[in-house]
Amino acid sequence: MKIYRTVLTILVLAAAAGFPAARSAGGVEVEETAGWLQSGEKVSMGGLTHRQEESPAGRFEILVPAGGIKAILASGDSVWVGAEGGLFIWVPGADTVLVERGCRLTSVTSLEAGEGGEIWVGGEAGLSIRHDWGWDRYTVREHPFFSRITDIRHGEGKMWISTWGQGCGHIIGDTLTILTRADSLIDDRITCVVEQNDNTIWIGTESGVCMADSFSWTSMRYGSRIPIGGVRDIILAEEGYLFVSVARQGVVRYSLGRIKRYGPGQGLPDRDIYRFGLDAEAKVWAAGRYGVSIWDGSGWTPLRLPGISLSSHDFLSVGHDLEGNAYLGSSRGIFVSIARDSYRETALPGDGPEKTIGHIVSSGRTLLLVGRKAVYRFDGGFTPIGFPGQWFEGTVTGIVPEQGGRLWLSTRVGILHHTGNSWEVFDRRHGLPTEHFTGAAAGRDGELWFGSFDSGVLRLTAGGWVHYRRRHGLPDERISSIATDRSGTVWVSTLSGMIARFSGDEWETLDIPGAYPGSGSTGMPADSLYHGDPAVRVLSSLGGDRSGSFAPVLGLDGSGRCMFCTEAGIFFQSEAGWRLIETPLHRSGLRPTALKGAADGSIWLGTGGGGAYVLSGGRWLHVDSTSGLGDDYVLSIEEDPSGMVWIGTRYGGLTRYSAGRY
Repeated sequence: MKIYRTVLTILVLAAAAGFPAARSAGGVEVEETAGWLQSGEKVSMGGLTHRQEESPAGRFEILVPAGGIKAILASGDSVWVGAEGGLFIWVPGADTVLVERGCRLTSVTSLEAGEGGEIWVGGEAGLSIRHDWGWDRYTVREHPFFSRITDIRHGEGKMWISTWGQGCGHIIGDTLTILTRADSLIDDRITCVVEQNDNTIWIGTESGVCMADSFSWTSMRYGSRIPIGGVRDIILAEEGYLFVSVARQGVVRYSLGRIKRYGPGQGLPDRDIYRFGLDAEAKVWAAGRYGVSIWDGSGWTPLRLPGISLSSHDFLSVGHDLEGNAYLGSSRGIFVSIARDSYRETALPGDGPEKTIGHIVSSGRTLLLVGRKAVYRFDGGFTPIGFPGQWFEGTVTGIVPEQGGRLWLSTRVGILHHTGNSWEVFDRRHGLPTEHFTGAAAGRDGELWFGSFDSGVLRLTAGGWVHYRRRHGLPDERISSIATDRSGTVWVSTLSGMIARFSGDEWETLDIPGAYPGSGSTGMPADSLYHGDPAVRVLSSLGGDRSGSFAPVLGLDGSGRCMFCTEAGIFFQSEAGWRLIETPLHRSGLRPTALKGAADGSIWLGTGGGGAYVLSGGRWLHVDSTSGLGDDYVLSIEEDPSGMVWIGTRYGGLTRYSAGRY
């Protein structure tokens, strides 16, 4: 049913009278440009192909936990469930949920059924489409548009795709049309698109709602009384109402230019409503924090079931089938099915500790892994060691194990020491010159080394702390990474692009011809001081890019010797001195993030968005999310004593690789 808007009426009357299009109508911003029908970049889906690169022979196994369920789709006799742990299938009446590995997405954000029965799956790493004959996959390697998909929805003869940072687009046949701020979108961070009819669409963004028709683009941020903020979801109800959920501001009902706002006092479970759904009777469901409510035509009524408390769940998704059954997905990976005579809760299967693994260290037969929420010991199972406070979550930059189960952590808010039973915290209160540390390494005779963001290097000995700065030979006090080779020599890389090593008394900067092309920071790093105030820092997310700068990545080869990767390639030590190995990253735009040499002589190079490259037998092989990795953004690489390679990623949990094992 159509929604007739006052704004559209004014524009039509103005056009009929021969007046130019108004810049505003009723306080609502109107762009004097053509509507979305004439806008956008055209891309041929059939032309989005890339050269297939050879992957390492062996088995890649992804270990990722079951996280929040963000999408539910009932199609045929199955229910598809999209979560942070991947894609799952549940058959009504079954006791278990099955994992679907074919889509190759470990973080699924949206699901939709196509007119031909195909299943469209969107996620943090791209788009996958399931046909009867198999899967089509589109990632950032095919086009930047597919870097991060937030929503997929049906339109009239088309499929709408929303992305975070790349605008939105629709696919008709083989043609993808991309709409961005260049086409008058108010924000390229799109959360959803709802098509009212062939000519009119409503677009939810992180900064508000906009509408486009065949006449113009209209921003609803000001003058419409719709709250300004991140739009969670939009749905068009049968009565002609448009329901809009805005982050932490409840739900707005919009009709004929009039709005009414709803919150917990008007029947909603909370002010955070994450997703709407439409059941078989055309009733709107609102799933959010602390439960679910249903629109009865005049107001919201909380869903209550005898003997069952829904308020203990935060529901991120809701779905329905034609038989009247409802399905809910919680933030803790609980899948709920509600029928007329039954209620069932099913936990999604998960076999990993966290979806973000920043650091991996092998300590004897035990593997230590750093996630956002805890450190994990792996010896056949994952045992978490929680941080001493929530403010340490997502801040760990390095880990050093000790005997007896003790360990040291460098973080962006201090240094942590786990004694086996409790934590010790070292910061400015203990005389340290900084609290922002970028890495940690073990030295000779039990010494510990810590690189800092802006204060050089700290060394912890039996006699106390020793502080090294420029006057001690460091080329730069902004340390990017730190490592110790098999001889106990300590190496650092800096944000200015230089490499230095500790000779025993002072630091020596390496002078290697061709090692530092284009070195030097050209901009402020993502982790930075706030207006020069050392007490206030702006921290990027874990695994965030350092915009405007390139710092060499340190690593050890299979024999424990130091090597490092710059824009020129990988430099490694030999009997004849430093030698260079060219990498596939030259002029690719990809930044190296991890470097590790394996015992078999191969070299693993992780990248920020392009997966990992493996030098084996004198040639480079490649693996990414389409061929075995959990995510294309690699944060860490380690080899355990058995020769298994472990890869930590930003969104896809852990991937372990076994050479020659199937």
